Amino acid sequence: MTIHKPRLNPAEFNRQQRIKDSNVVGIIADTHFPFEHPDYLDFCKDIFDAHRVDQVVQIGDMFDFYFLSFHPTSANAMSGNEEINKAMESKEKWQEVFPEMKILIGNHEARLMRRYNYGLIPSRLQKTINEAFGFPDTWTVHQNLEIDGVLYIHGHGAKGGRDAAINNAIAARQSVVQGHTHLYGGVKYDTSFGGTVFGLNVGCGVDESQYVFSYAKQSPQSGTLGCGVVVGGKEAHFFPMI
Repeated sequence: MTIHKPRLNPAEFNRQQRIKDSNVVGIIADTHFPFEHPDYLDFCKDIFDAHRVDQVVQIGDMFDFYFLSFHPTSANAMSGNEEINKAMESKEKWQEVFPEMKILIGNHEARLMRRYNYGLIPSRLQKTINEAFGFPDTWTVHQNLEIDGVLYIHGHGAKGGRDAAINNAIAARQSVVQGHTHLYGGVKYDTSFGGTVFGLNVGCGVDESQYVFSYAKQSPQSGTLGCGVVVGGKEAHFFPMI
């Protein structure tokens, strides 16, 4: 028999029991190495530790690949080699904290594949993200994922905007976790005769003062920093990094 701890109110006690008894997934938002926010790694670690996370998912756009952009780039940008070296440093820091991780391919990682194709480089000479950056075997790369009946996607090529996650969940007929839309973070639920689904958008983890985000300087909105946690495939939470 489980005994209620007097120092916790019943709601908090029940929440902790659900976390204890369920598979808990922690979701890292778009980081765009090496242009991640300097406090974001510690923030994610603190949130995941507090919620006893069992699995970690990085929702895509782990790397930026600004030097491979198909849009005009800054004359003051780092060279490709400089950006890759700094991105490698970021990767090493995150690998030390999260030695096991499932990583989705975002639209920025897809830049590499598009350059391969446009450059007419034979596939036998192409390197994958995990090969190029020396991912350990415990870091696996995926186009999308399903864990506990929840679909994890990056979000490019799907419905966009403020309600992207819940709209994609309704379209997929299952709960969805996504990144990509930096401006928005949060959870919405939708219930029908078929049951309840949620859409969780995990915002982003970037440093918007970096030149790679200068395209958004004139926008009145900024990216919503944060990460997510899903408990047992049924309960989703967004944690803003204030």
